[in-house]
Amino acid sequence: MKLLFVMNSAHYFVLNRLPLAITAKKAGYDVYIAAQCDDAESVRRIESEGITYLPFNIHRKGLKPLSTLSSYRQLSNIFNEIQPDIVHGYTIKALVLSGILCRHRNIPFVGLIAGSGMAFNSKGLQGWILKQIAKNLYRYVFRSRQSVSCFQNRDDQRELMSLGICTKEQTQLVGSGVNTQRFSFLSYNTVCNSSRSVLLAARMLRNKGITEYLLASQVVRLRHPNTEFKMVGAPDTGNPNSFSPKELEILCQESNVQWLGHTNDMPGALRECDIFCMPTYYPEGIPMALLQAASMGKPLIVTDVPGCREVVKDQETGLLIPPRDPEALAKAIIQLLESPQLCSTLSSSVREHIEGCHREELHHERYLSIYRTLIKETRSVFPSPSSCASI
Repeated sequence: MKLLFVMNSAHYFVLNRLPLAITAKKAGYDVYIAAQCDDAESVRRIESEGITYLPFNIHRKGLKPLSTLSSYRQLSNIFNEIQPDIVHGYTIKALVLSGILCRHRNIPFVGLIAGSGMAFNSKGLQGWILKQIAKNLYRYVFRSRQSVSCFQNRDDQRELMSLGICTKEQTQLVGSGVNTQRFSFLSYNTVCNSSRSVLLAARMLRNKGITEYLLASQVVRLRHPNTEFKMVGAPDTGNPNSFSPKELEILCQESNVQWLGHTNDMPGALRECDIFCMPTYYPEGIPMALLQAASMGKPLIVTDVPGCREVVKDQETGLLIPPRDPEALAKAIIQLLESPQLCSTLSSSVREHIEGCHREELHHERYLSIYRTLIKETRSVFPSPSSCASI
């Protein structure tokens, strides 16, 4: 069985989807990944796992017709070359192009909608036009009888169903998973230290709540001057909401916040923090860094937005705050700094939640089950999907 993943970035595939590809390979699939080569080291990492990497030129920004048509033709050639038995698409443009090809060729298709994204949240006339285009393309892809739309959180699932993009029968709530052994539990140290450390880990985007975090740090230090504030993550040059490295250096210097940049050792970064913050208002599925921090039992402060709500129940597995509210963020940080017993309770509770709902093994088995069912159902209607004429 040939399983083809399609994504816009080899780098983000390694960060977020490589473990699933490895599990599928162990389950007997021949695994391929078509993605933009934005990081040579990521390609080497993919190939070292015995997974075939296929270069795929796809631009994340905008709807440039000629560029998109070129990407479609290249992906069509990839389909012709490997004749996949099932395709798994991620990120809106890669998902739509691969989904259209699968519909034309009667190939089983799984599409992950990891957050409603910019296509459904842009403002103004241009935003409205983009939403209509995305809505109709998604509807074309997911109203096919051999496709399944997967969601990481209930909010996105309800929204796209309400827009008529997919039916309840063609959706699956798969959540997201984390390696609980790599991100192992650390019980909260209730002994009062002279200083505590607060961490934000995310891409350095404005709508990840970076500004709110920097402002909150100044408020907290008025009461707890020895508190350390750190940020881990890199700018994303392909995203218009990204800070530049120079902007971050200036802002962090003004706020006395340490920006550590990208790290390949997230367990190490999390071990050194006492409180984890994610003040995001970015439309995403479930933030991976949030799952990682939760798995290690870090006391969590997150915004009350889709995705974060899948992990944090207020006062039980963390604290929920309103988005875009640095004062609320500062108040929540102060509450945890002054309540070590609450931190200990939240720490144990969120780890228990992760083990029950978000272990990587559970997440992977959900997908493998979807693959098996979809291939079986499709072949009962279309006996040899991969042998269809190319489009």
